[in-house]
Amino acid sequence: MTGDIPTKLVKAPNLPARCSWKTLRPPEPQGPPRFIDRCNKKYGYIPDDVAAPTWDSLRLVREAIQSCGKITGNIEKDRKCVRNDLANIKEFGGITGKMTFTEEDDPIKCAVIVKISDKGEFEYQSVCP
Repeated sequence: MTGDIPTKLVKAPNLPARCSWKTLRPPEPQGPPRFIDRCNKKYGYIPDDVAAPTWDSLRLVREAIQSCGKITGNIEKDRKCVRNDLANIKEFGGITGKMTFTEEDDPIKCAVIVKISDKGEFEYQSVCP
């Protein structure tokens, strides 16, 4: 499928981070800190702790939908295609970093540890398997 997925499928006003798909294109070299700064600048607030993983999850689903080609409108067929194509993603570069997946579909990736300093500033450290 070429082009973007229709807006109604990718924008959800209830999500903590309402950045547009065109705003950030993973993999982000600075990961979550850059994601937080860009969302704060654009929307005037700091997204909560689940925003970056949510962003990555939605981008994984988006990638699966795009790899299906045209969405047919046949819900059973489209669900099966998205499910299968999602299972076929073996490596993904997201806001939270590069990840691979086990045969059981569990992600293998670095964890980002966020520490709030005595000055109230965020300090980030990655711990990788």
